[in-house]
Parts: sequence; C-alpha cells; structure tokens
Amino acid sequence: MSNFTKNILVNEWTSTIQDIITEAIEYNEFNDVDELTEKVRELLHETLDGCQEVIYTYQAKDVCEALDYDIFEEDPNWGEKANNWSQAAYMAIDGMINEEINIDGMCDTAFLEMISEEQ
Repeated sequence: MSNFTKNILVNEWTSTIQDIITEAIEYNEFNDVDELTEKVRELLHETLDGCQEVIYTYQAKDVCEALDYDIFEEDPNWGEKANNWSQAAYMAIDGMINEEINIDGMCDTAFLEMISEEQ
C-alpha cells in the first residue's frame, strides 16, 4: 500500500513551496513579484527533479498511483509520454502542483508581506 495520497502530496508540496518562497526572499532581492515567482518556479523544478518521489522508482510508482497518472498515455501538459517511472512522477507532481497549488497567489502574498516589513 502506498504512503501517498493526493491530499498528502498537495499538503507536502504546498509546504515545500512555502519553504522555497521563504528561502528565495531570504537570499535574493526582488524588484517585483514576477521576479520572485520566476525564481520560485526555478527552485521548485530543481527541488522536484531531486526529490525522493522522483528519484526512487518504487516511490515514483506510488506517486503515479496516488495521482492516478497513466504512464502509458501522453501527458497533456508536456505533450509526450514518460520514458520511465521517475519522469512520470515528475510530470504527475508538476501537473498536480499546477492544478492544485496557487503558486502565483503564494508569491503575491509573500511579496506583499516582504514589502510591508521593509517599510
């Protein structure tokens, strides 16, 4: 039985994205929210590429099962089929994040908080 459910994955990745936003603000200066959002998305993809759910095949399979991701079908967001379980898990999590987590809203809120703290 899988340790993953869609809700668990959404909650874990929401927390991870919040940590990425916090880290990005701590170590970088941003002139506008678009710069912050771009940096967060860059860091997110680096994090996703190296996470256990993608690296380890058994976890990648569990993620695909939890997110009802069909490795044999063309991914609608990527326009191609996954070549292996790790790539499938990456695509599945990326799709889940885009559908379930409002990264733009999280960045907007963080940027406004950052500006208000500076004043």
